Amino acid sequence: MARTILTRTVIDTPAPRPGVSGHILSWGLPFTEMLVNVFAAWTQGKSVVVKPSLRAPLSPVAVALAASGLGFPPGVLNVVQGTGVDVGAALIGSPLLARLHVHANEDTLSRARRAGARSQVPLSTLSAGGNAMLVYPDVSTNLIGKLAAATAAAVRMHSTGGPFGVPIVAVHRAAAPAVLEAIVAQVGAVVAAPLPSQPLRVRAMNRLGLLRAAGGRVLVGGSIPDDIEHRMGWRIPPTVVDLGDADAAAPLLGSAGTPLGPILTVVRWSSHHDLDAIFTAPRHLDGYAGTWGDSLGDERIRFGVLAREQSPLDAAHSGLVPSAWTGEKPARSNGVHR
Repeated sequence: MARTILTRTVIDTPAPRPGVSGHILSWGLPFTEMLVNVFAAWTQGKSVVVKPSLRAPLSPVAVALAASGLGFPPGVLNVVQGTGVDVGAALIGSPLLARLHVHANEDTLSRARRAGARSQVPLSTLSAGGNAMLVYPDVSTNLIGKLAAATAAAVRMHSTGGPFGVPIVAVHRAAAPAVLEAIVAQVGAVVAAPLPSQPLRVRAMNRLGLLRAAGGRVLVGGSIPDDIEHRMGWRIPPTVVDLGDADAAAPLLGSAGTPLGPILTVVRWSSHHDLDAIFTAPRHLDGYAGTWGDSLGDERIRFGVLAREQSPLDAAHSGLVPSAWTGEKPARSNGVHR
């Protein structure tokens, strides 16, 4: 993945101004975040200062150790362990950075945006929930199977805040019955990775409770089995929640909190107005989406970057890097926005 990012970025991206970029990482997929985030900064001629999550502190250290062994000069990659109130606050408030990359919860993102207005440092936010699947009415039976498999793979990795997570599938009403059946069959058969702590599992289940109380219909999963694996492993069974039509689901998605855990929500739409209503939260502005069955050819950029008929996992491995991660404007190549 790193090799692909380096190749695409060096060949296709004009050289931006050098400097130092700050990176505040999450716990979801920290090693992958190092590759897709820090490698992109290096190709732009920037040195980096990385603050790992307290729940996932060693992945950036492993990358730094490998970089040191390969002969990277001192100061090119700097990993600073600490909390959000010391190291995180120092990065967010620094006017000396050329760019700040933040992958965090809504509170941290809000502080980073407010600080950016004073520091004038460009901000790239990797916020939870940006990734989505968008299904058009012309989706074929063959594509439905591939869509369901890609969705199940994303739910298995559970990190809806990470670059491969999928917390929401927006499916056209005409295709909803077949798509839901395929997704439930695939998602119900996977074993999701554990969350990193019990408090995060509690937050995920509380959000699920809000979705159910507001009328969300659980199609698979939804409760934690009382067995040793789930009690000790901080696991949540893969869960699919049908939120119904867009007009009812849109306000619910905005009030239920940040997506966490292997909990997939499905919303039905019939117009582009519905899509605009669903994806209004700031977290949806910088993710990227897989679109399936789009015969209209309009390729609207609704989530920062749009990958036609690719899952987020396939898109990342093919070198499709969200512009929000590099600070560059999306470039079009062979019908794909990069």
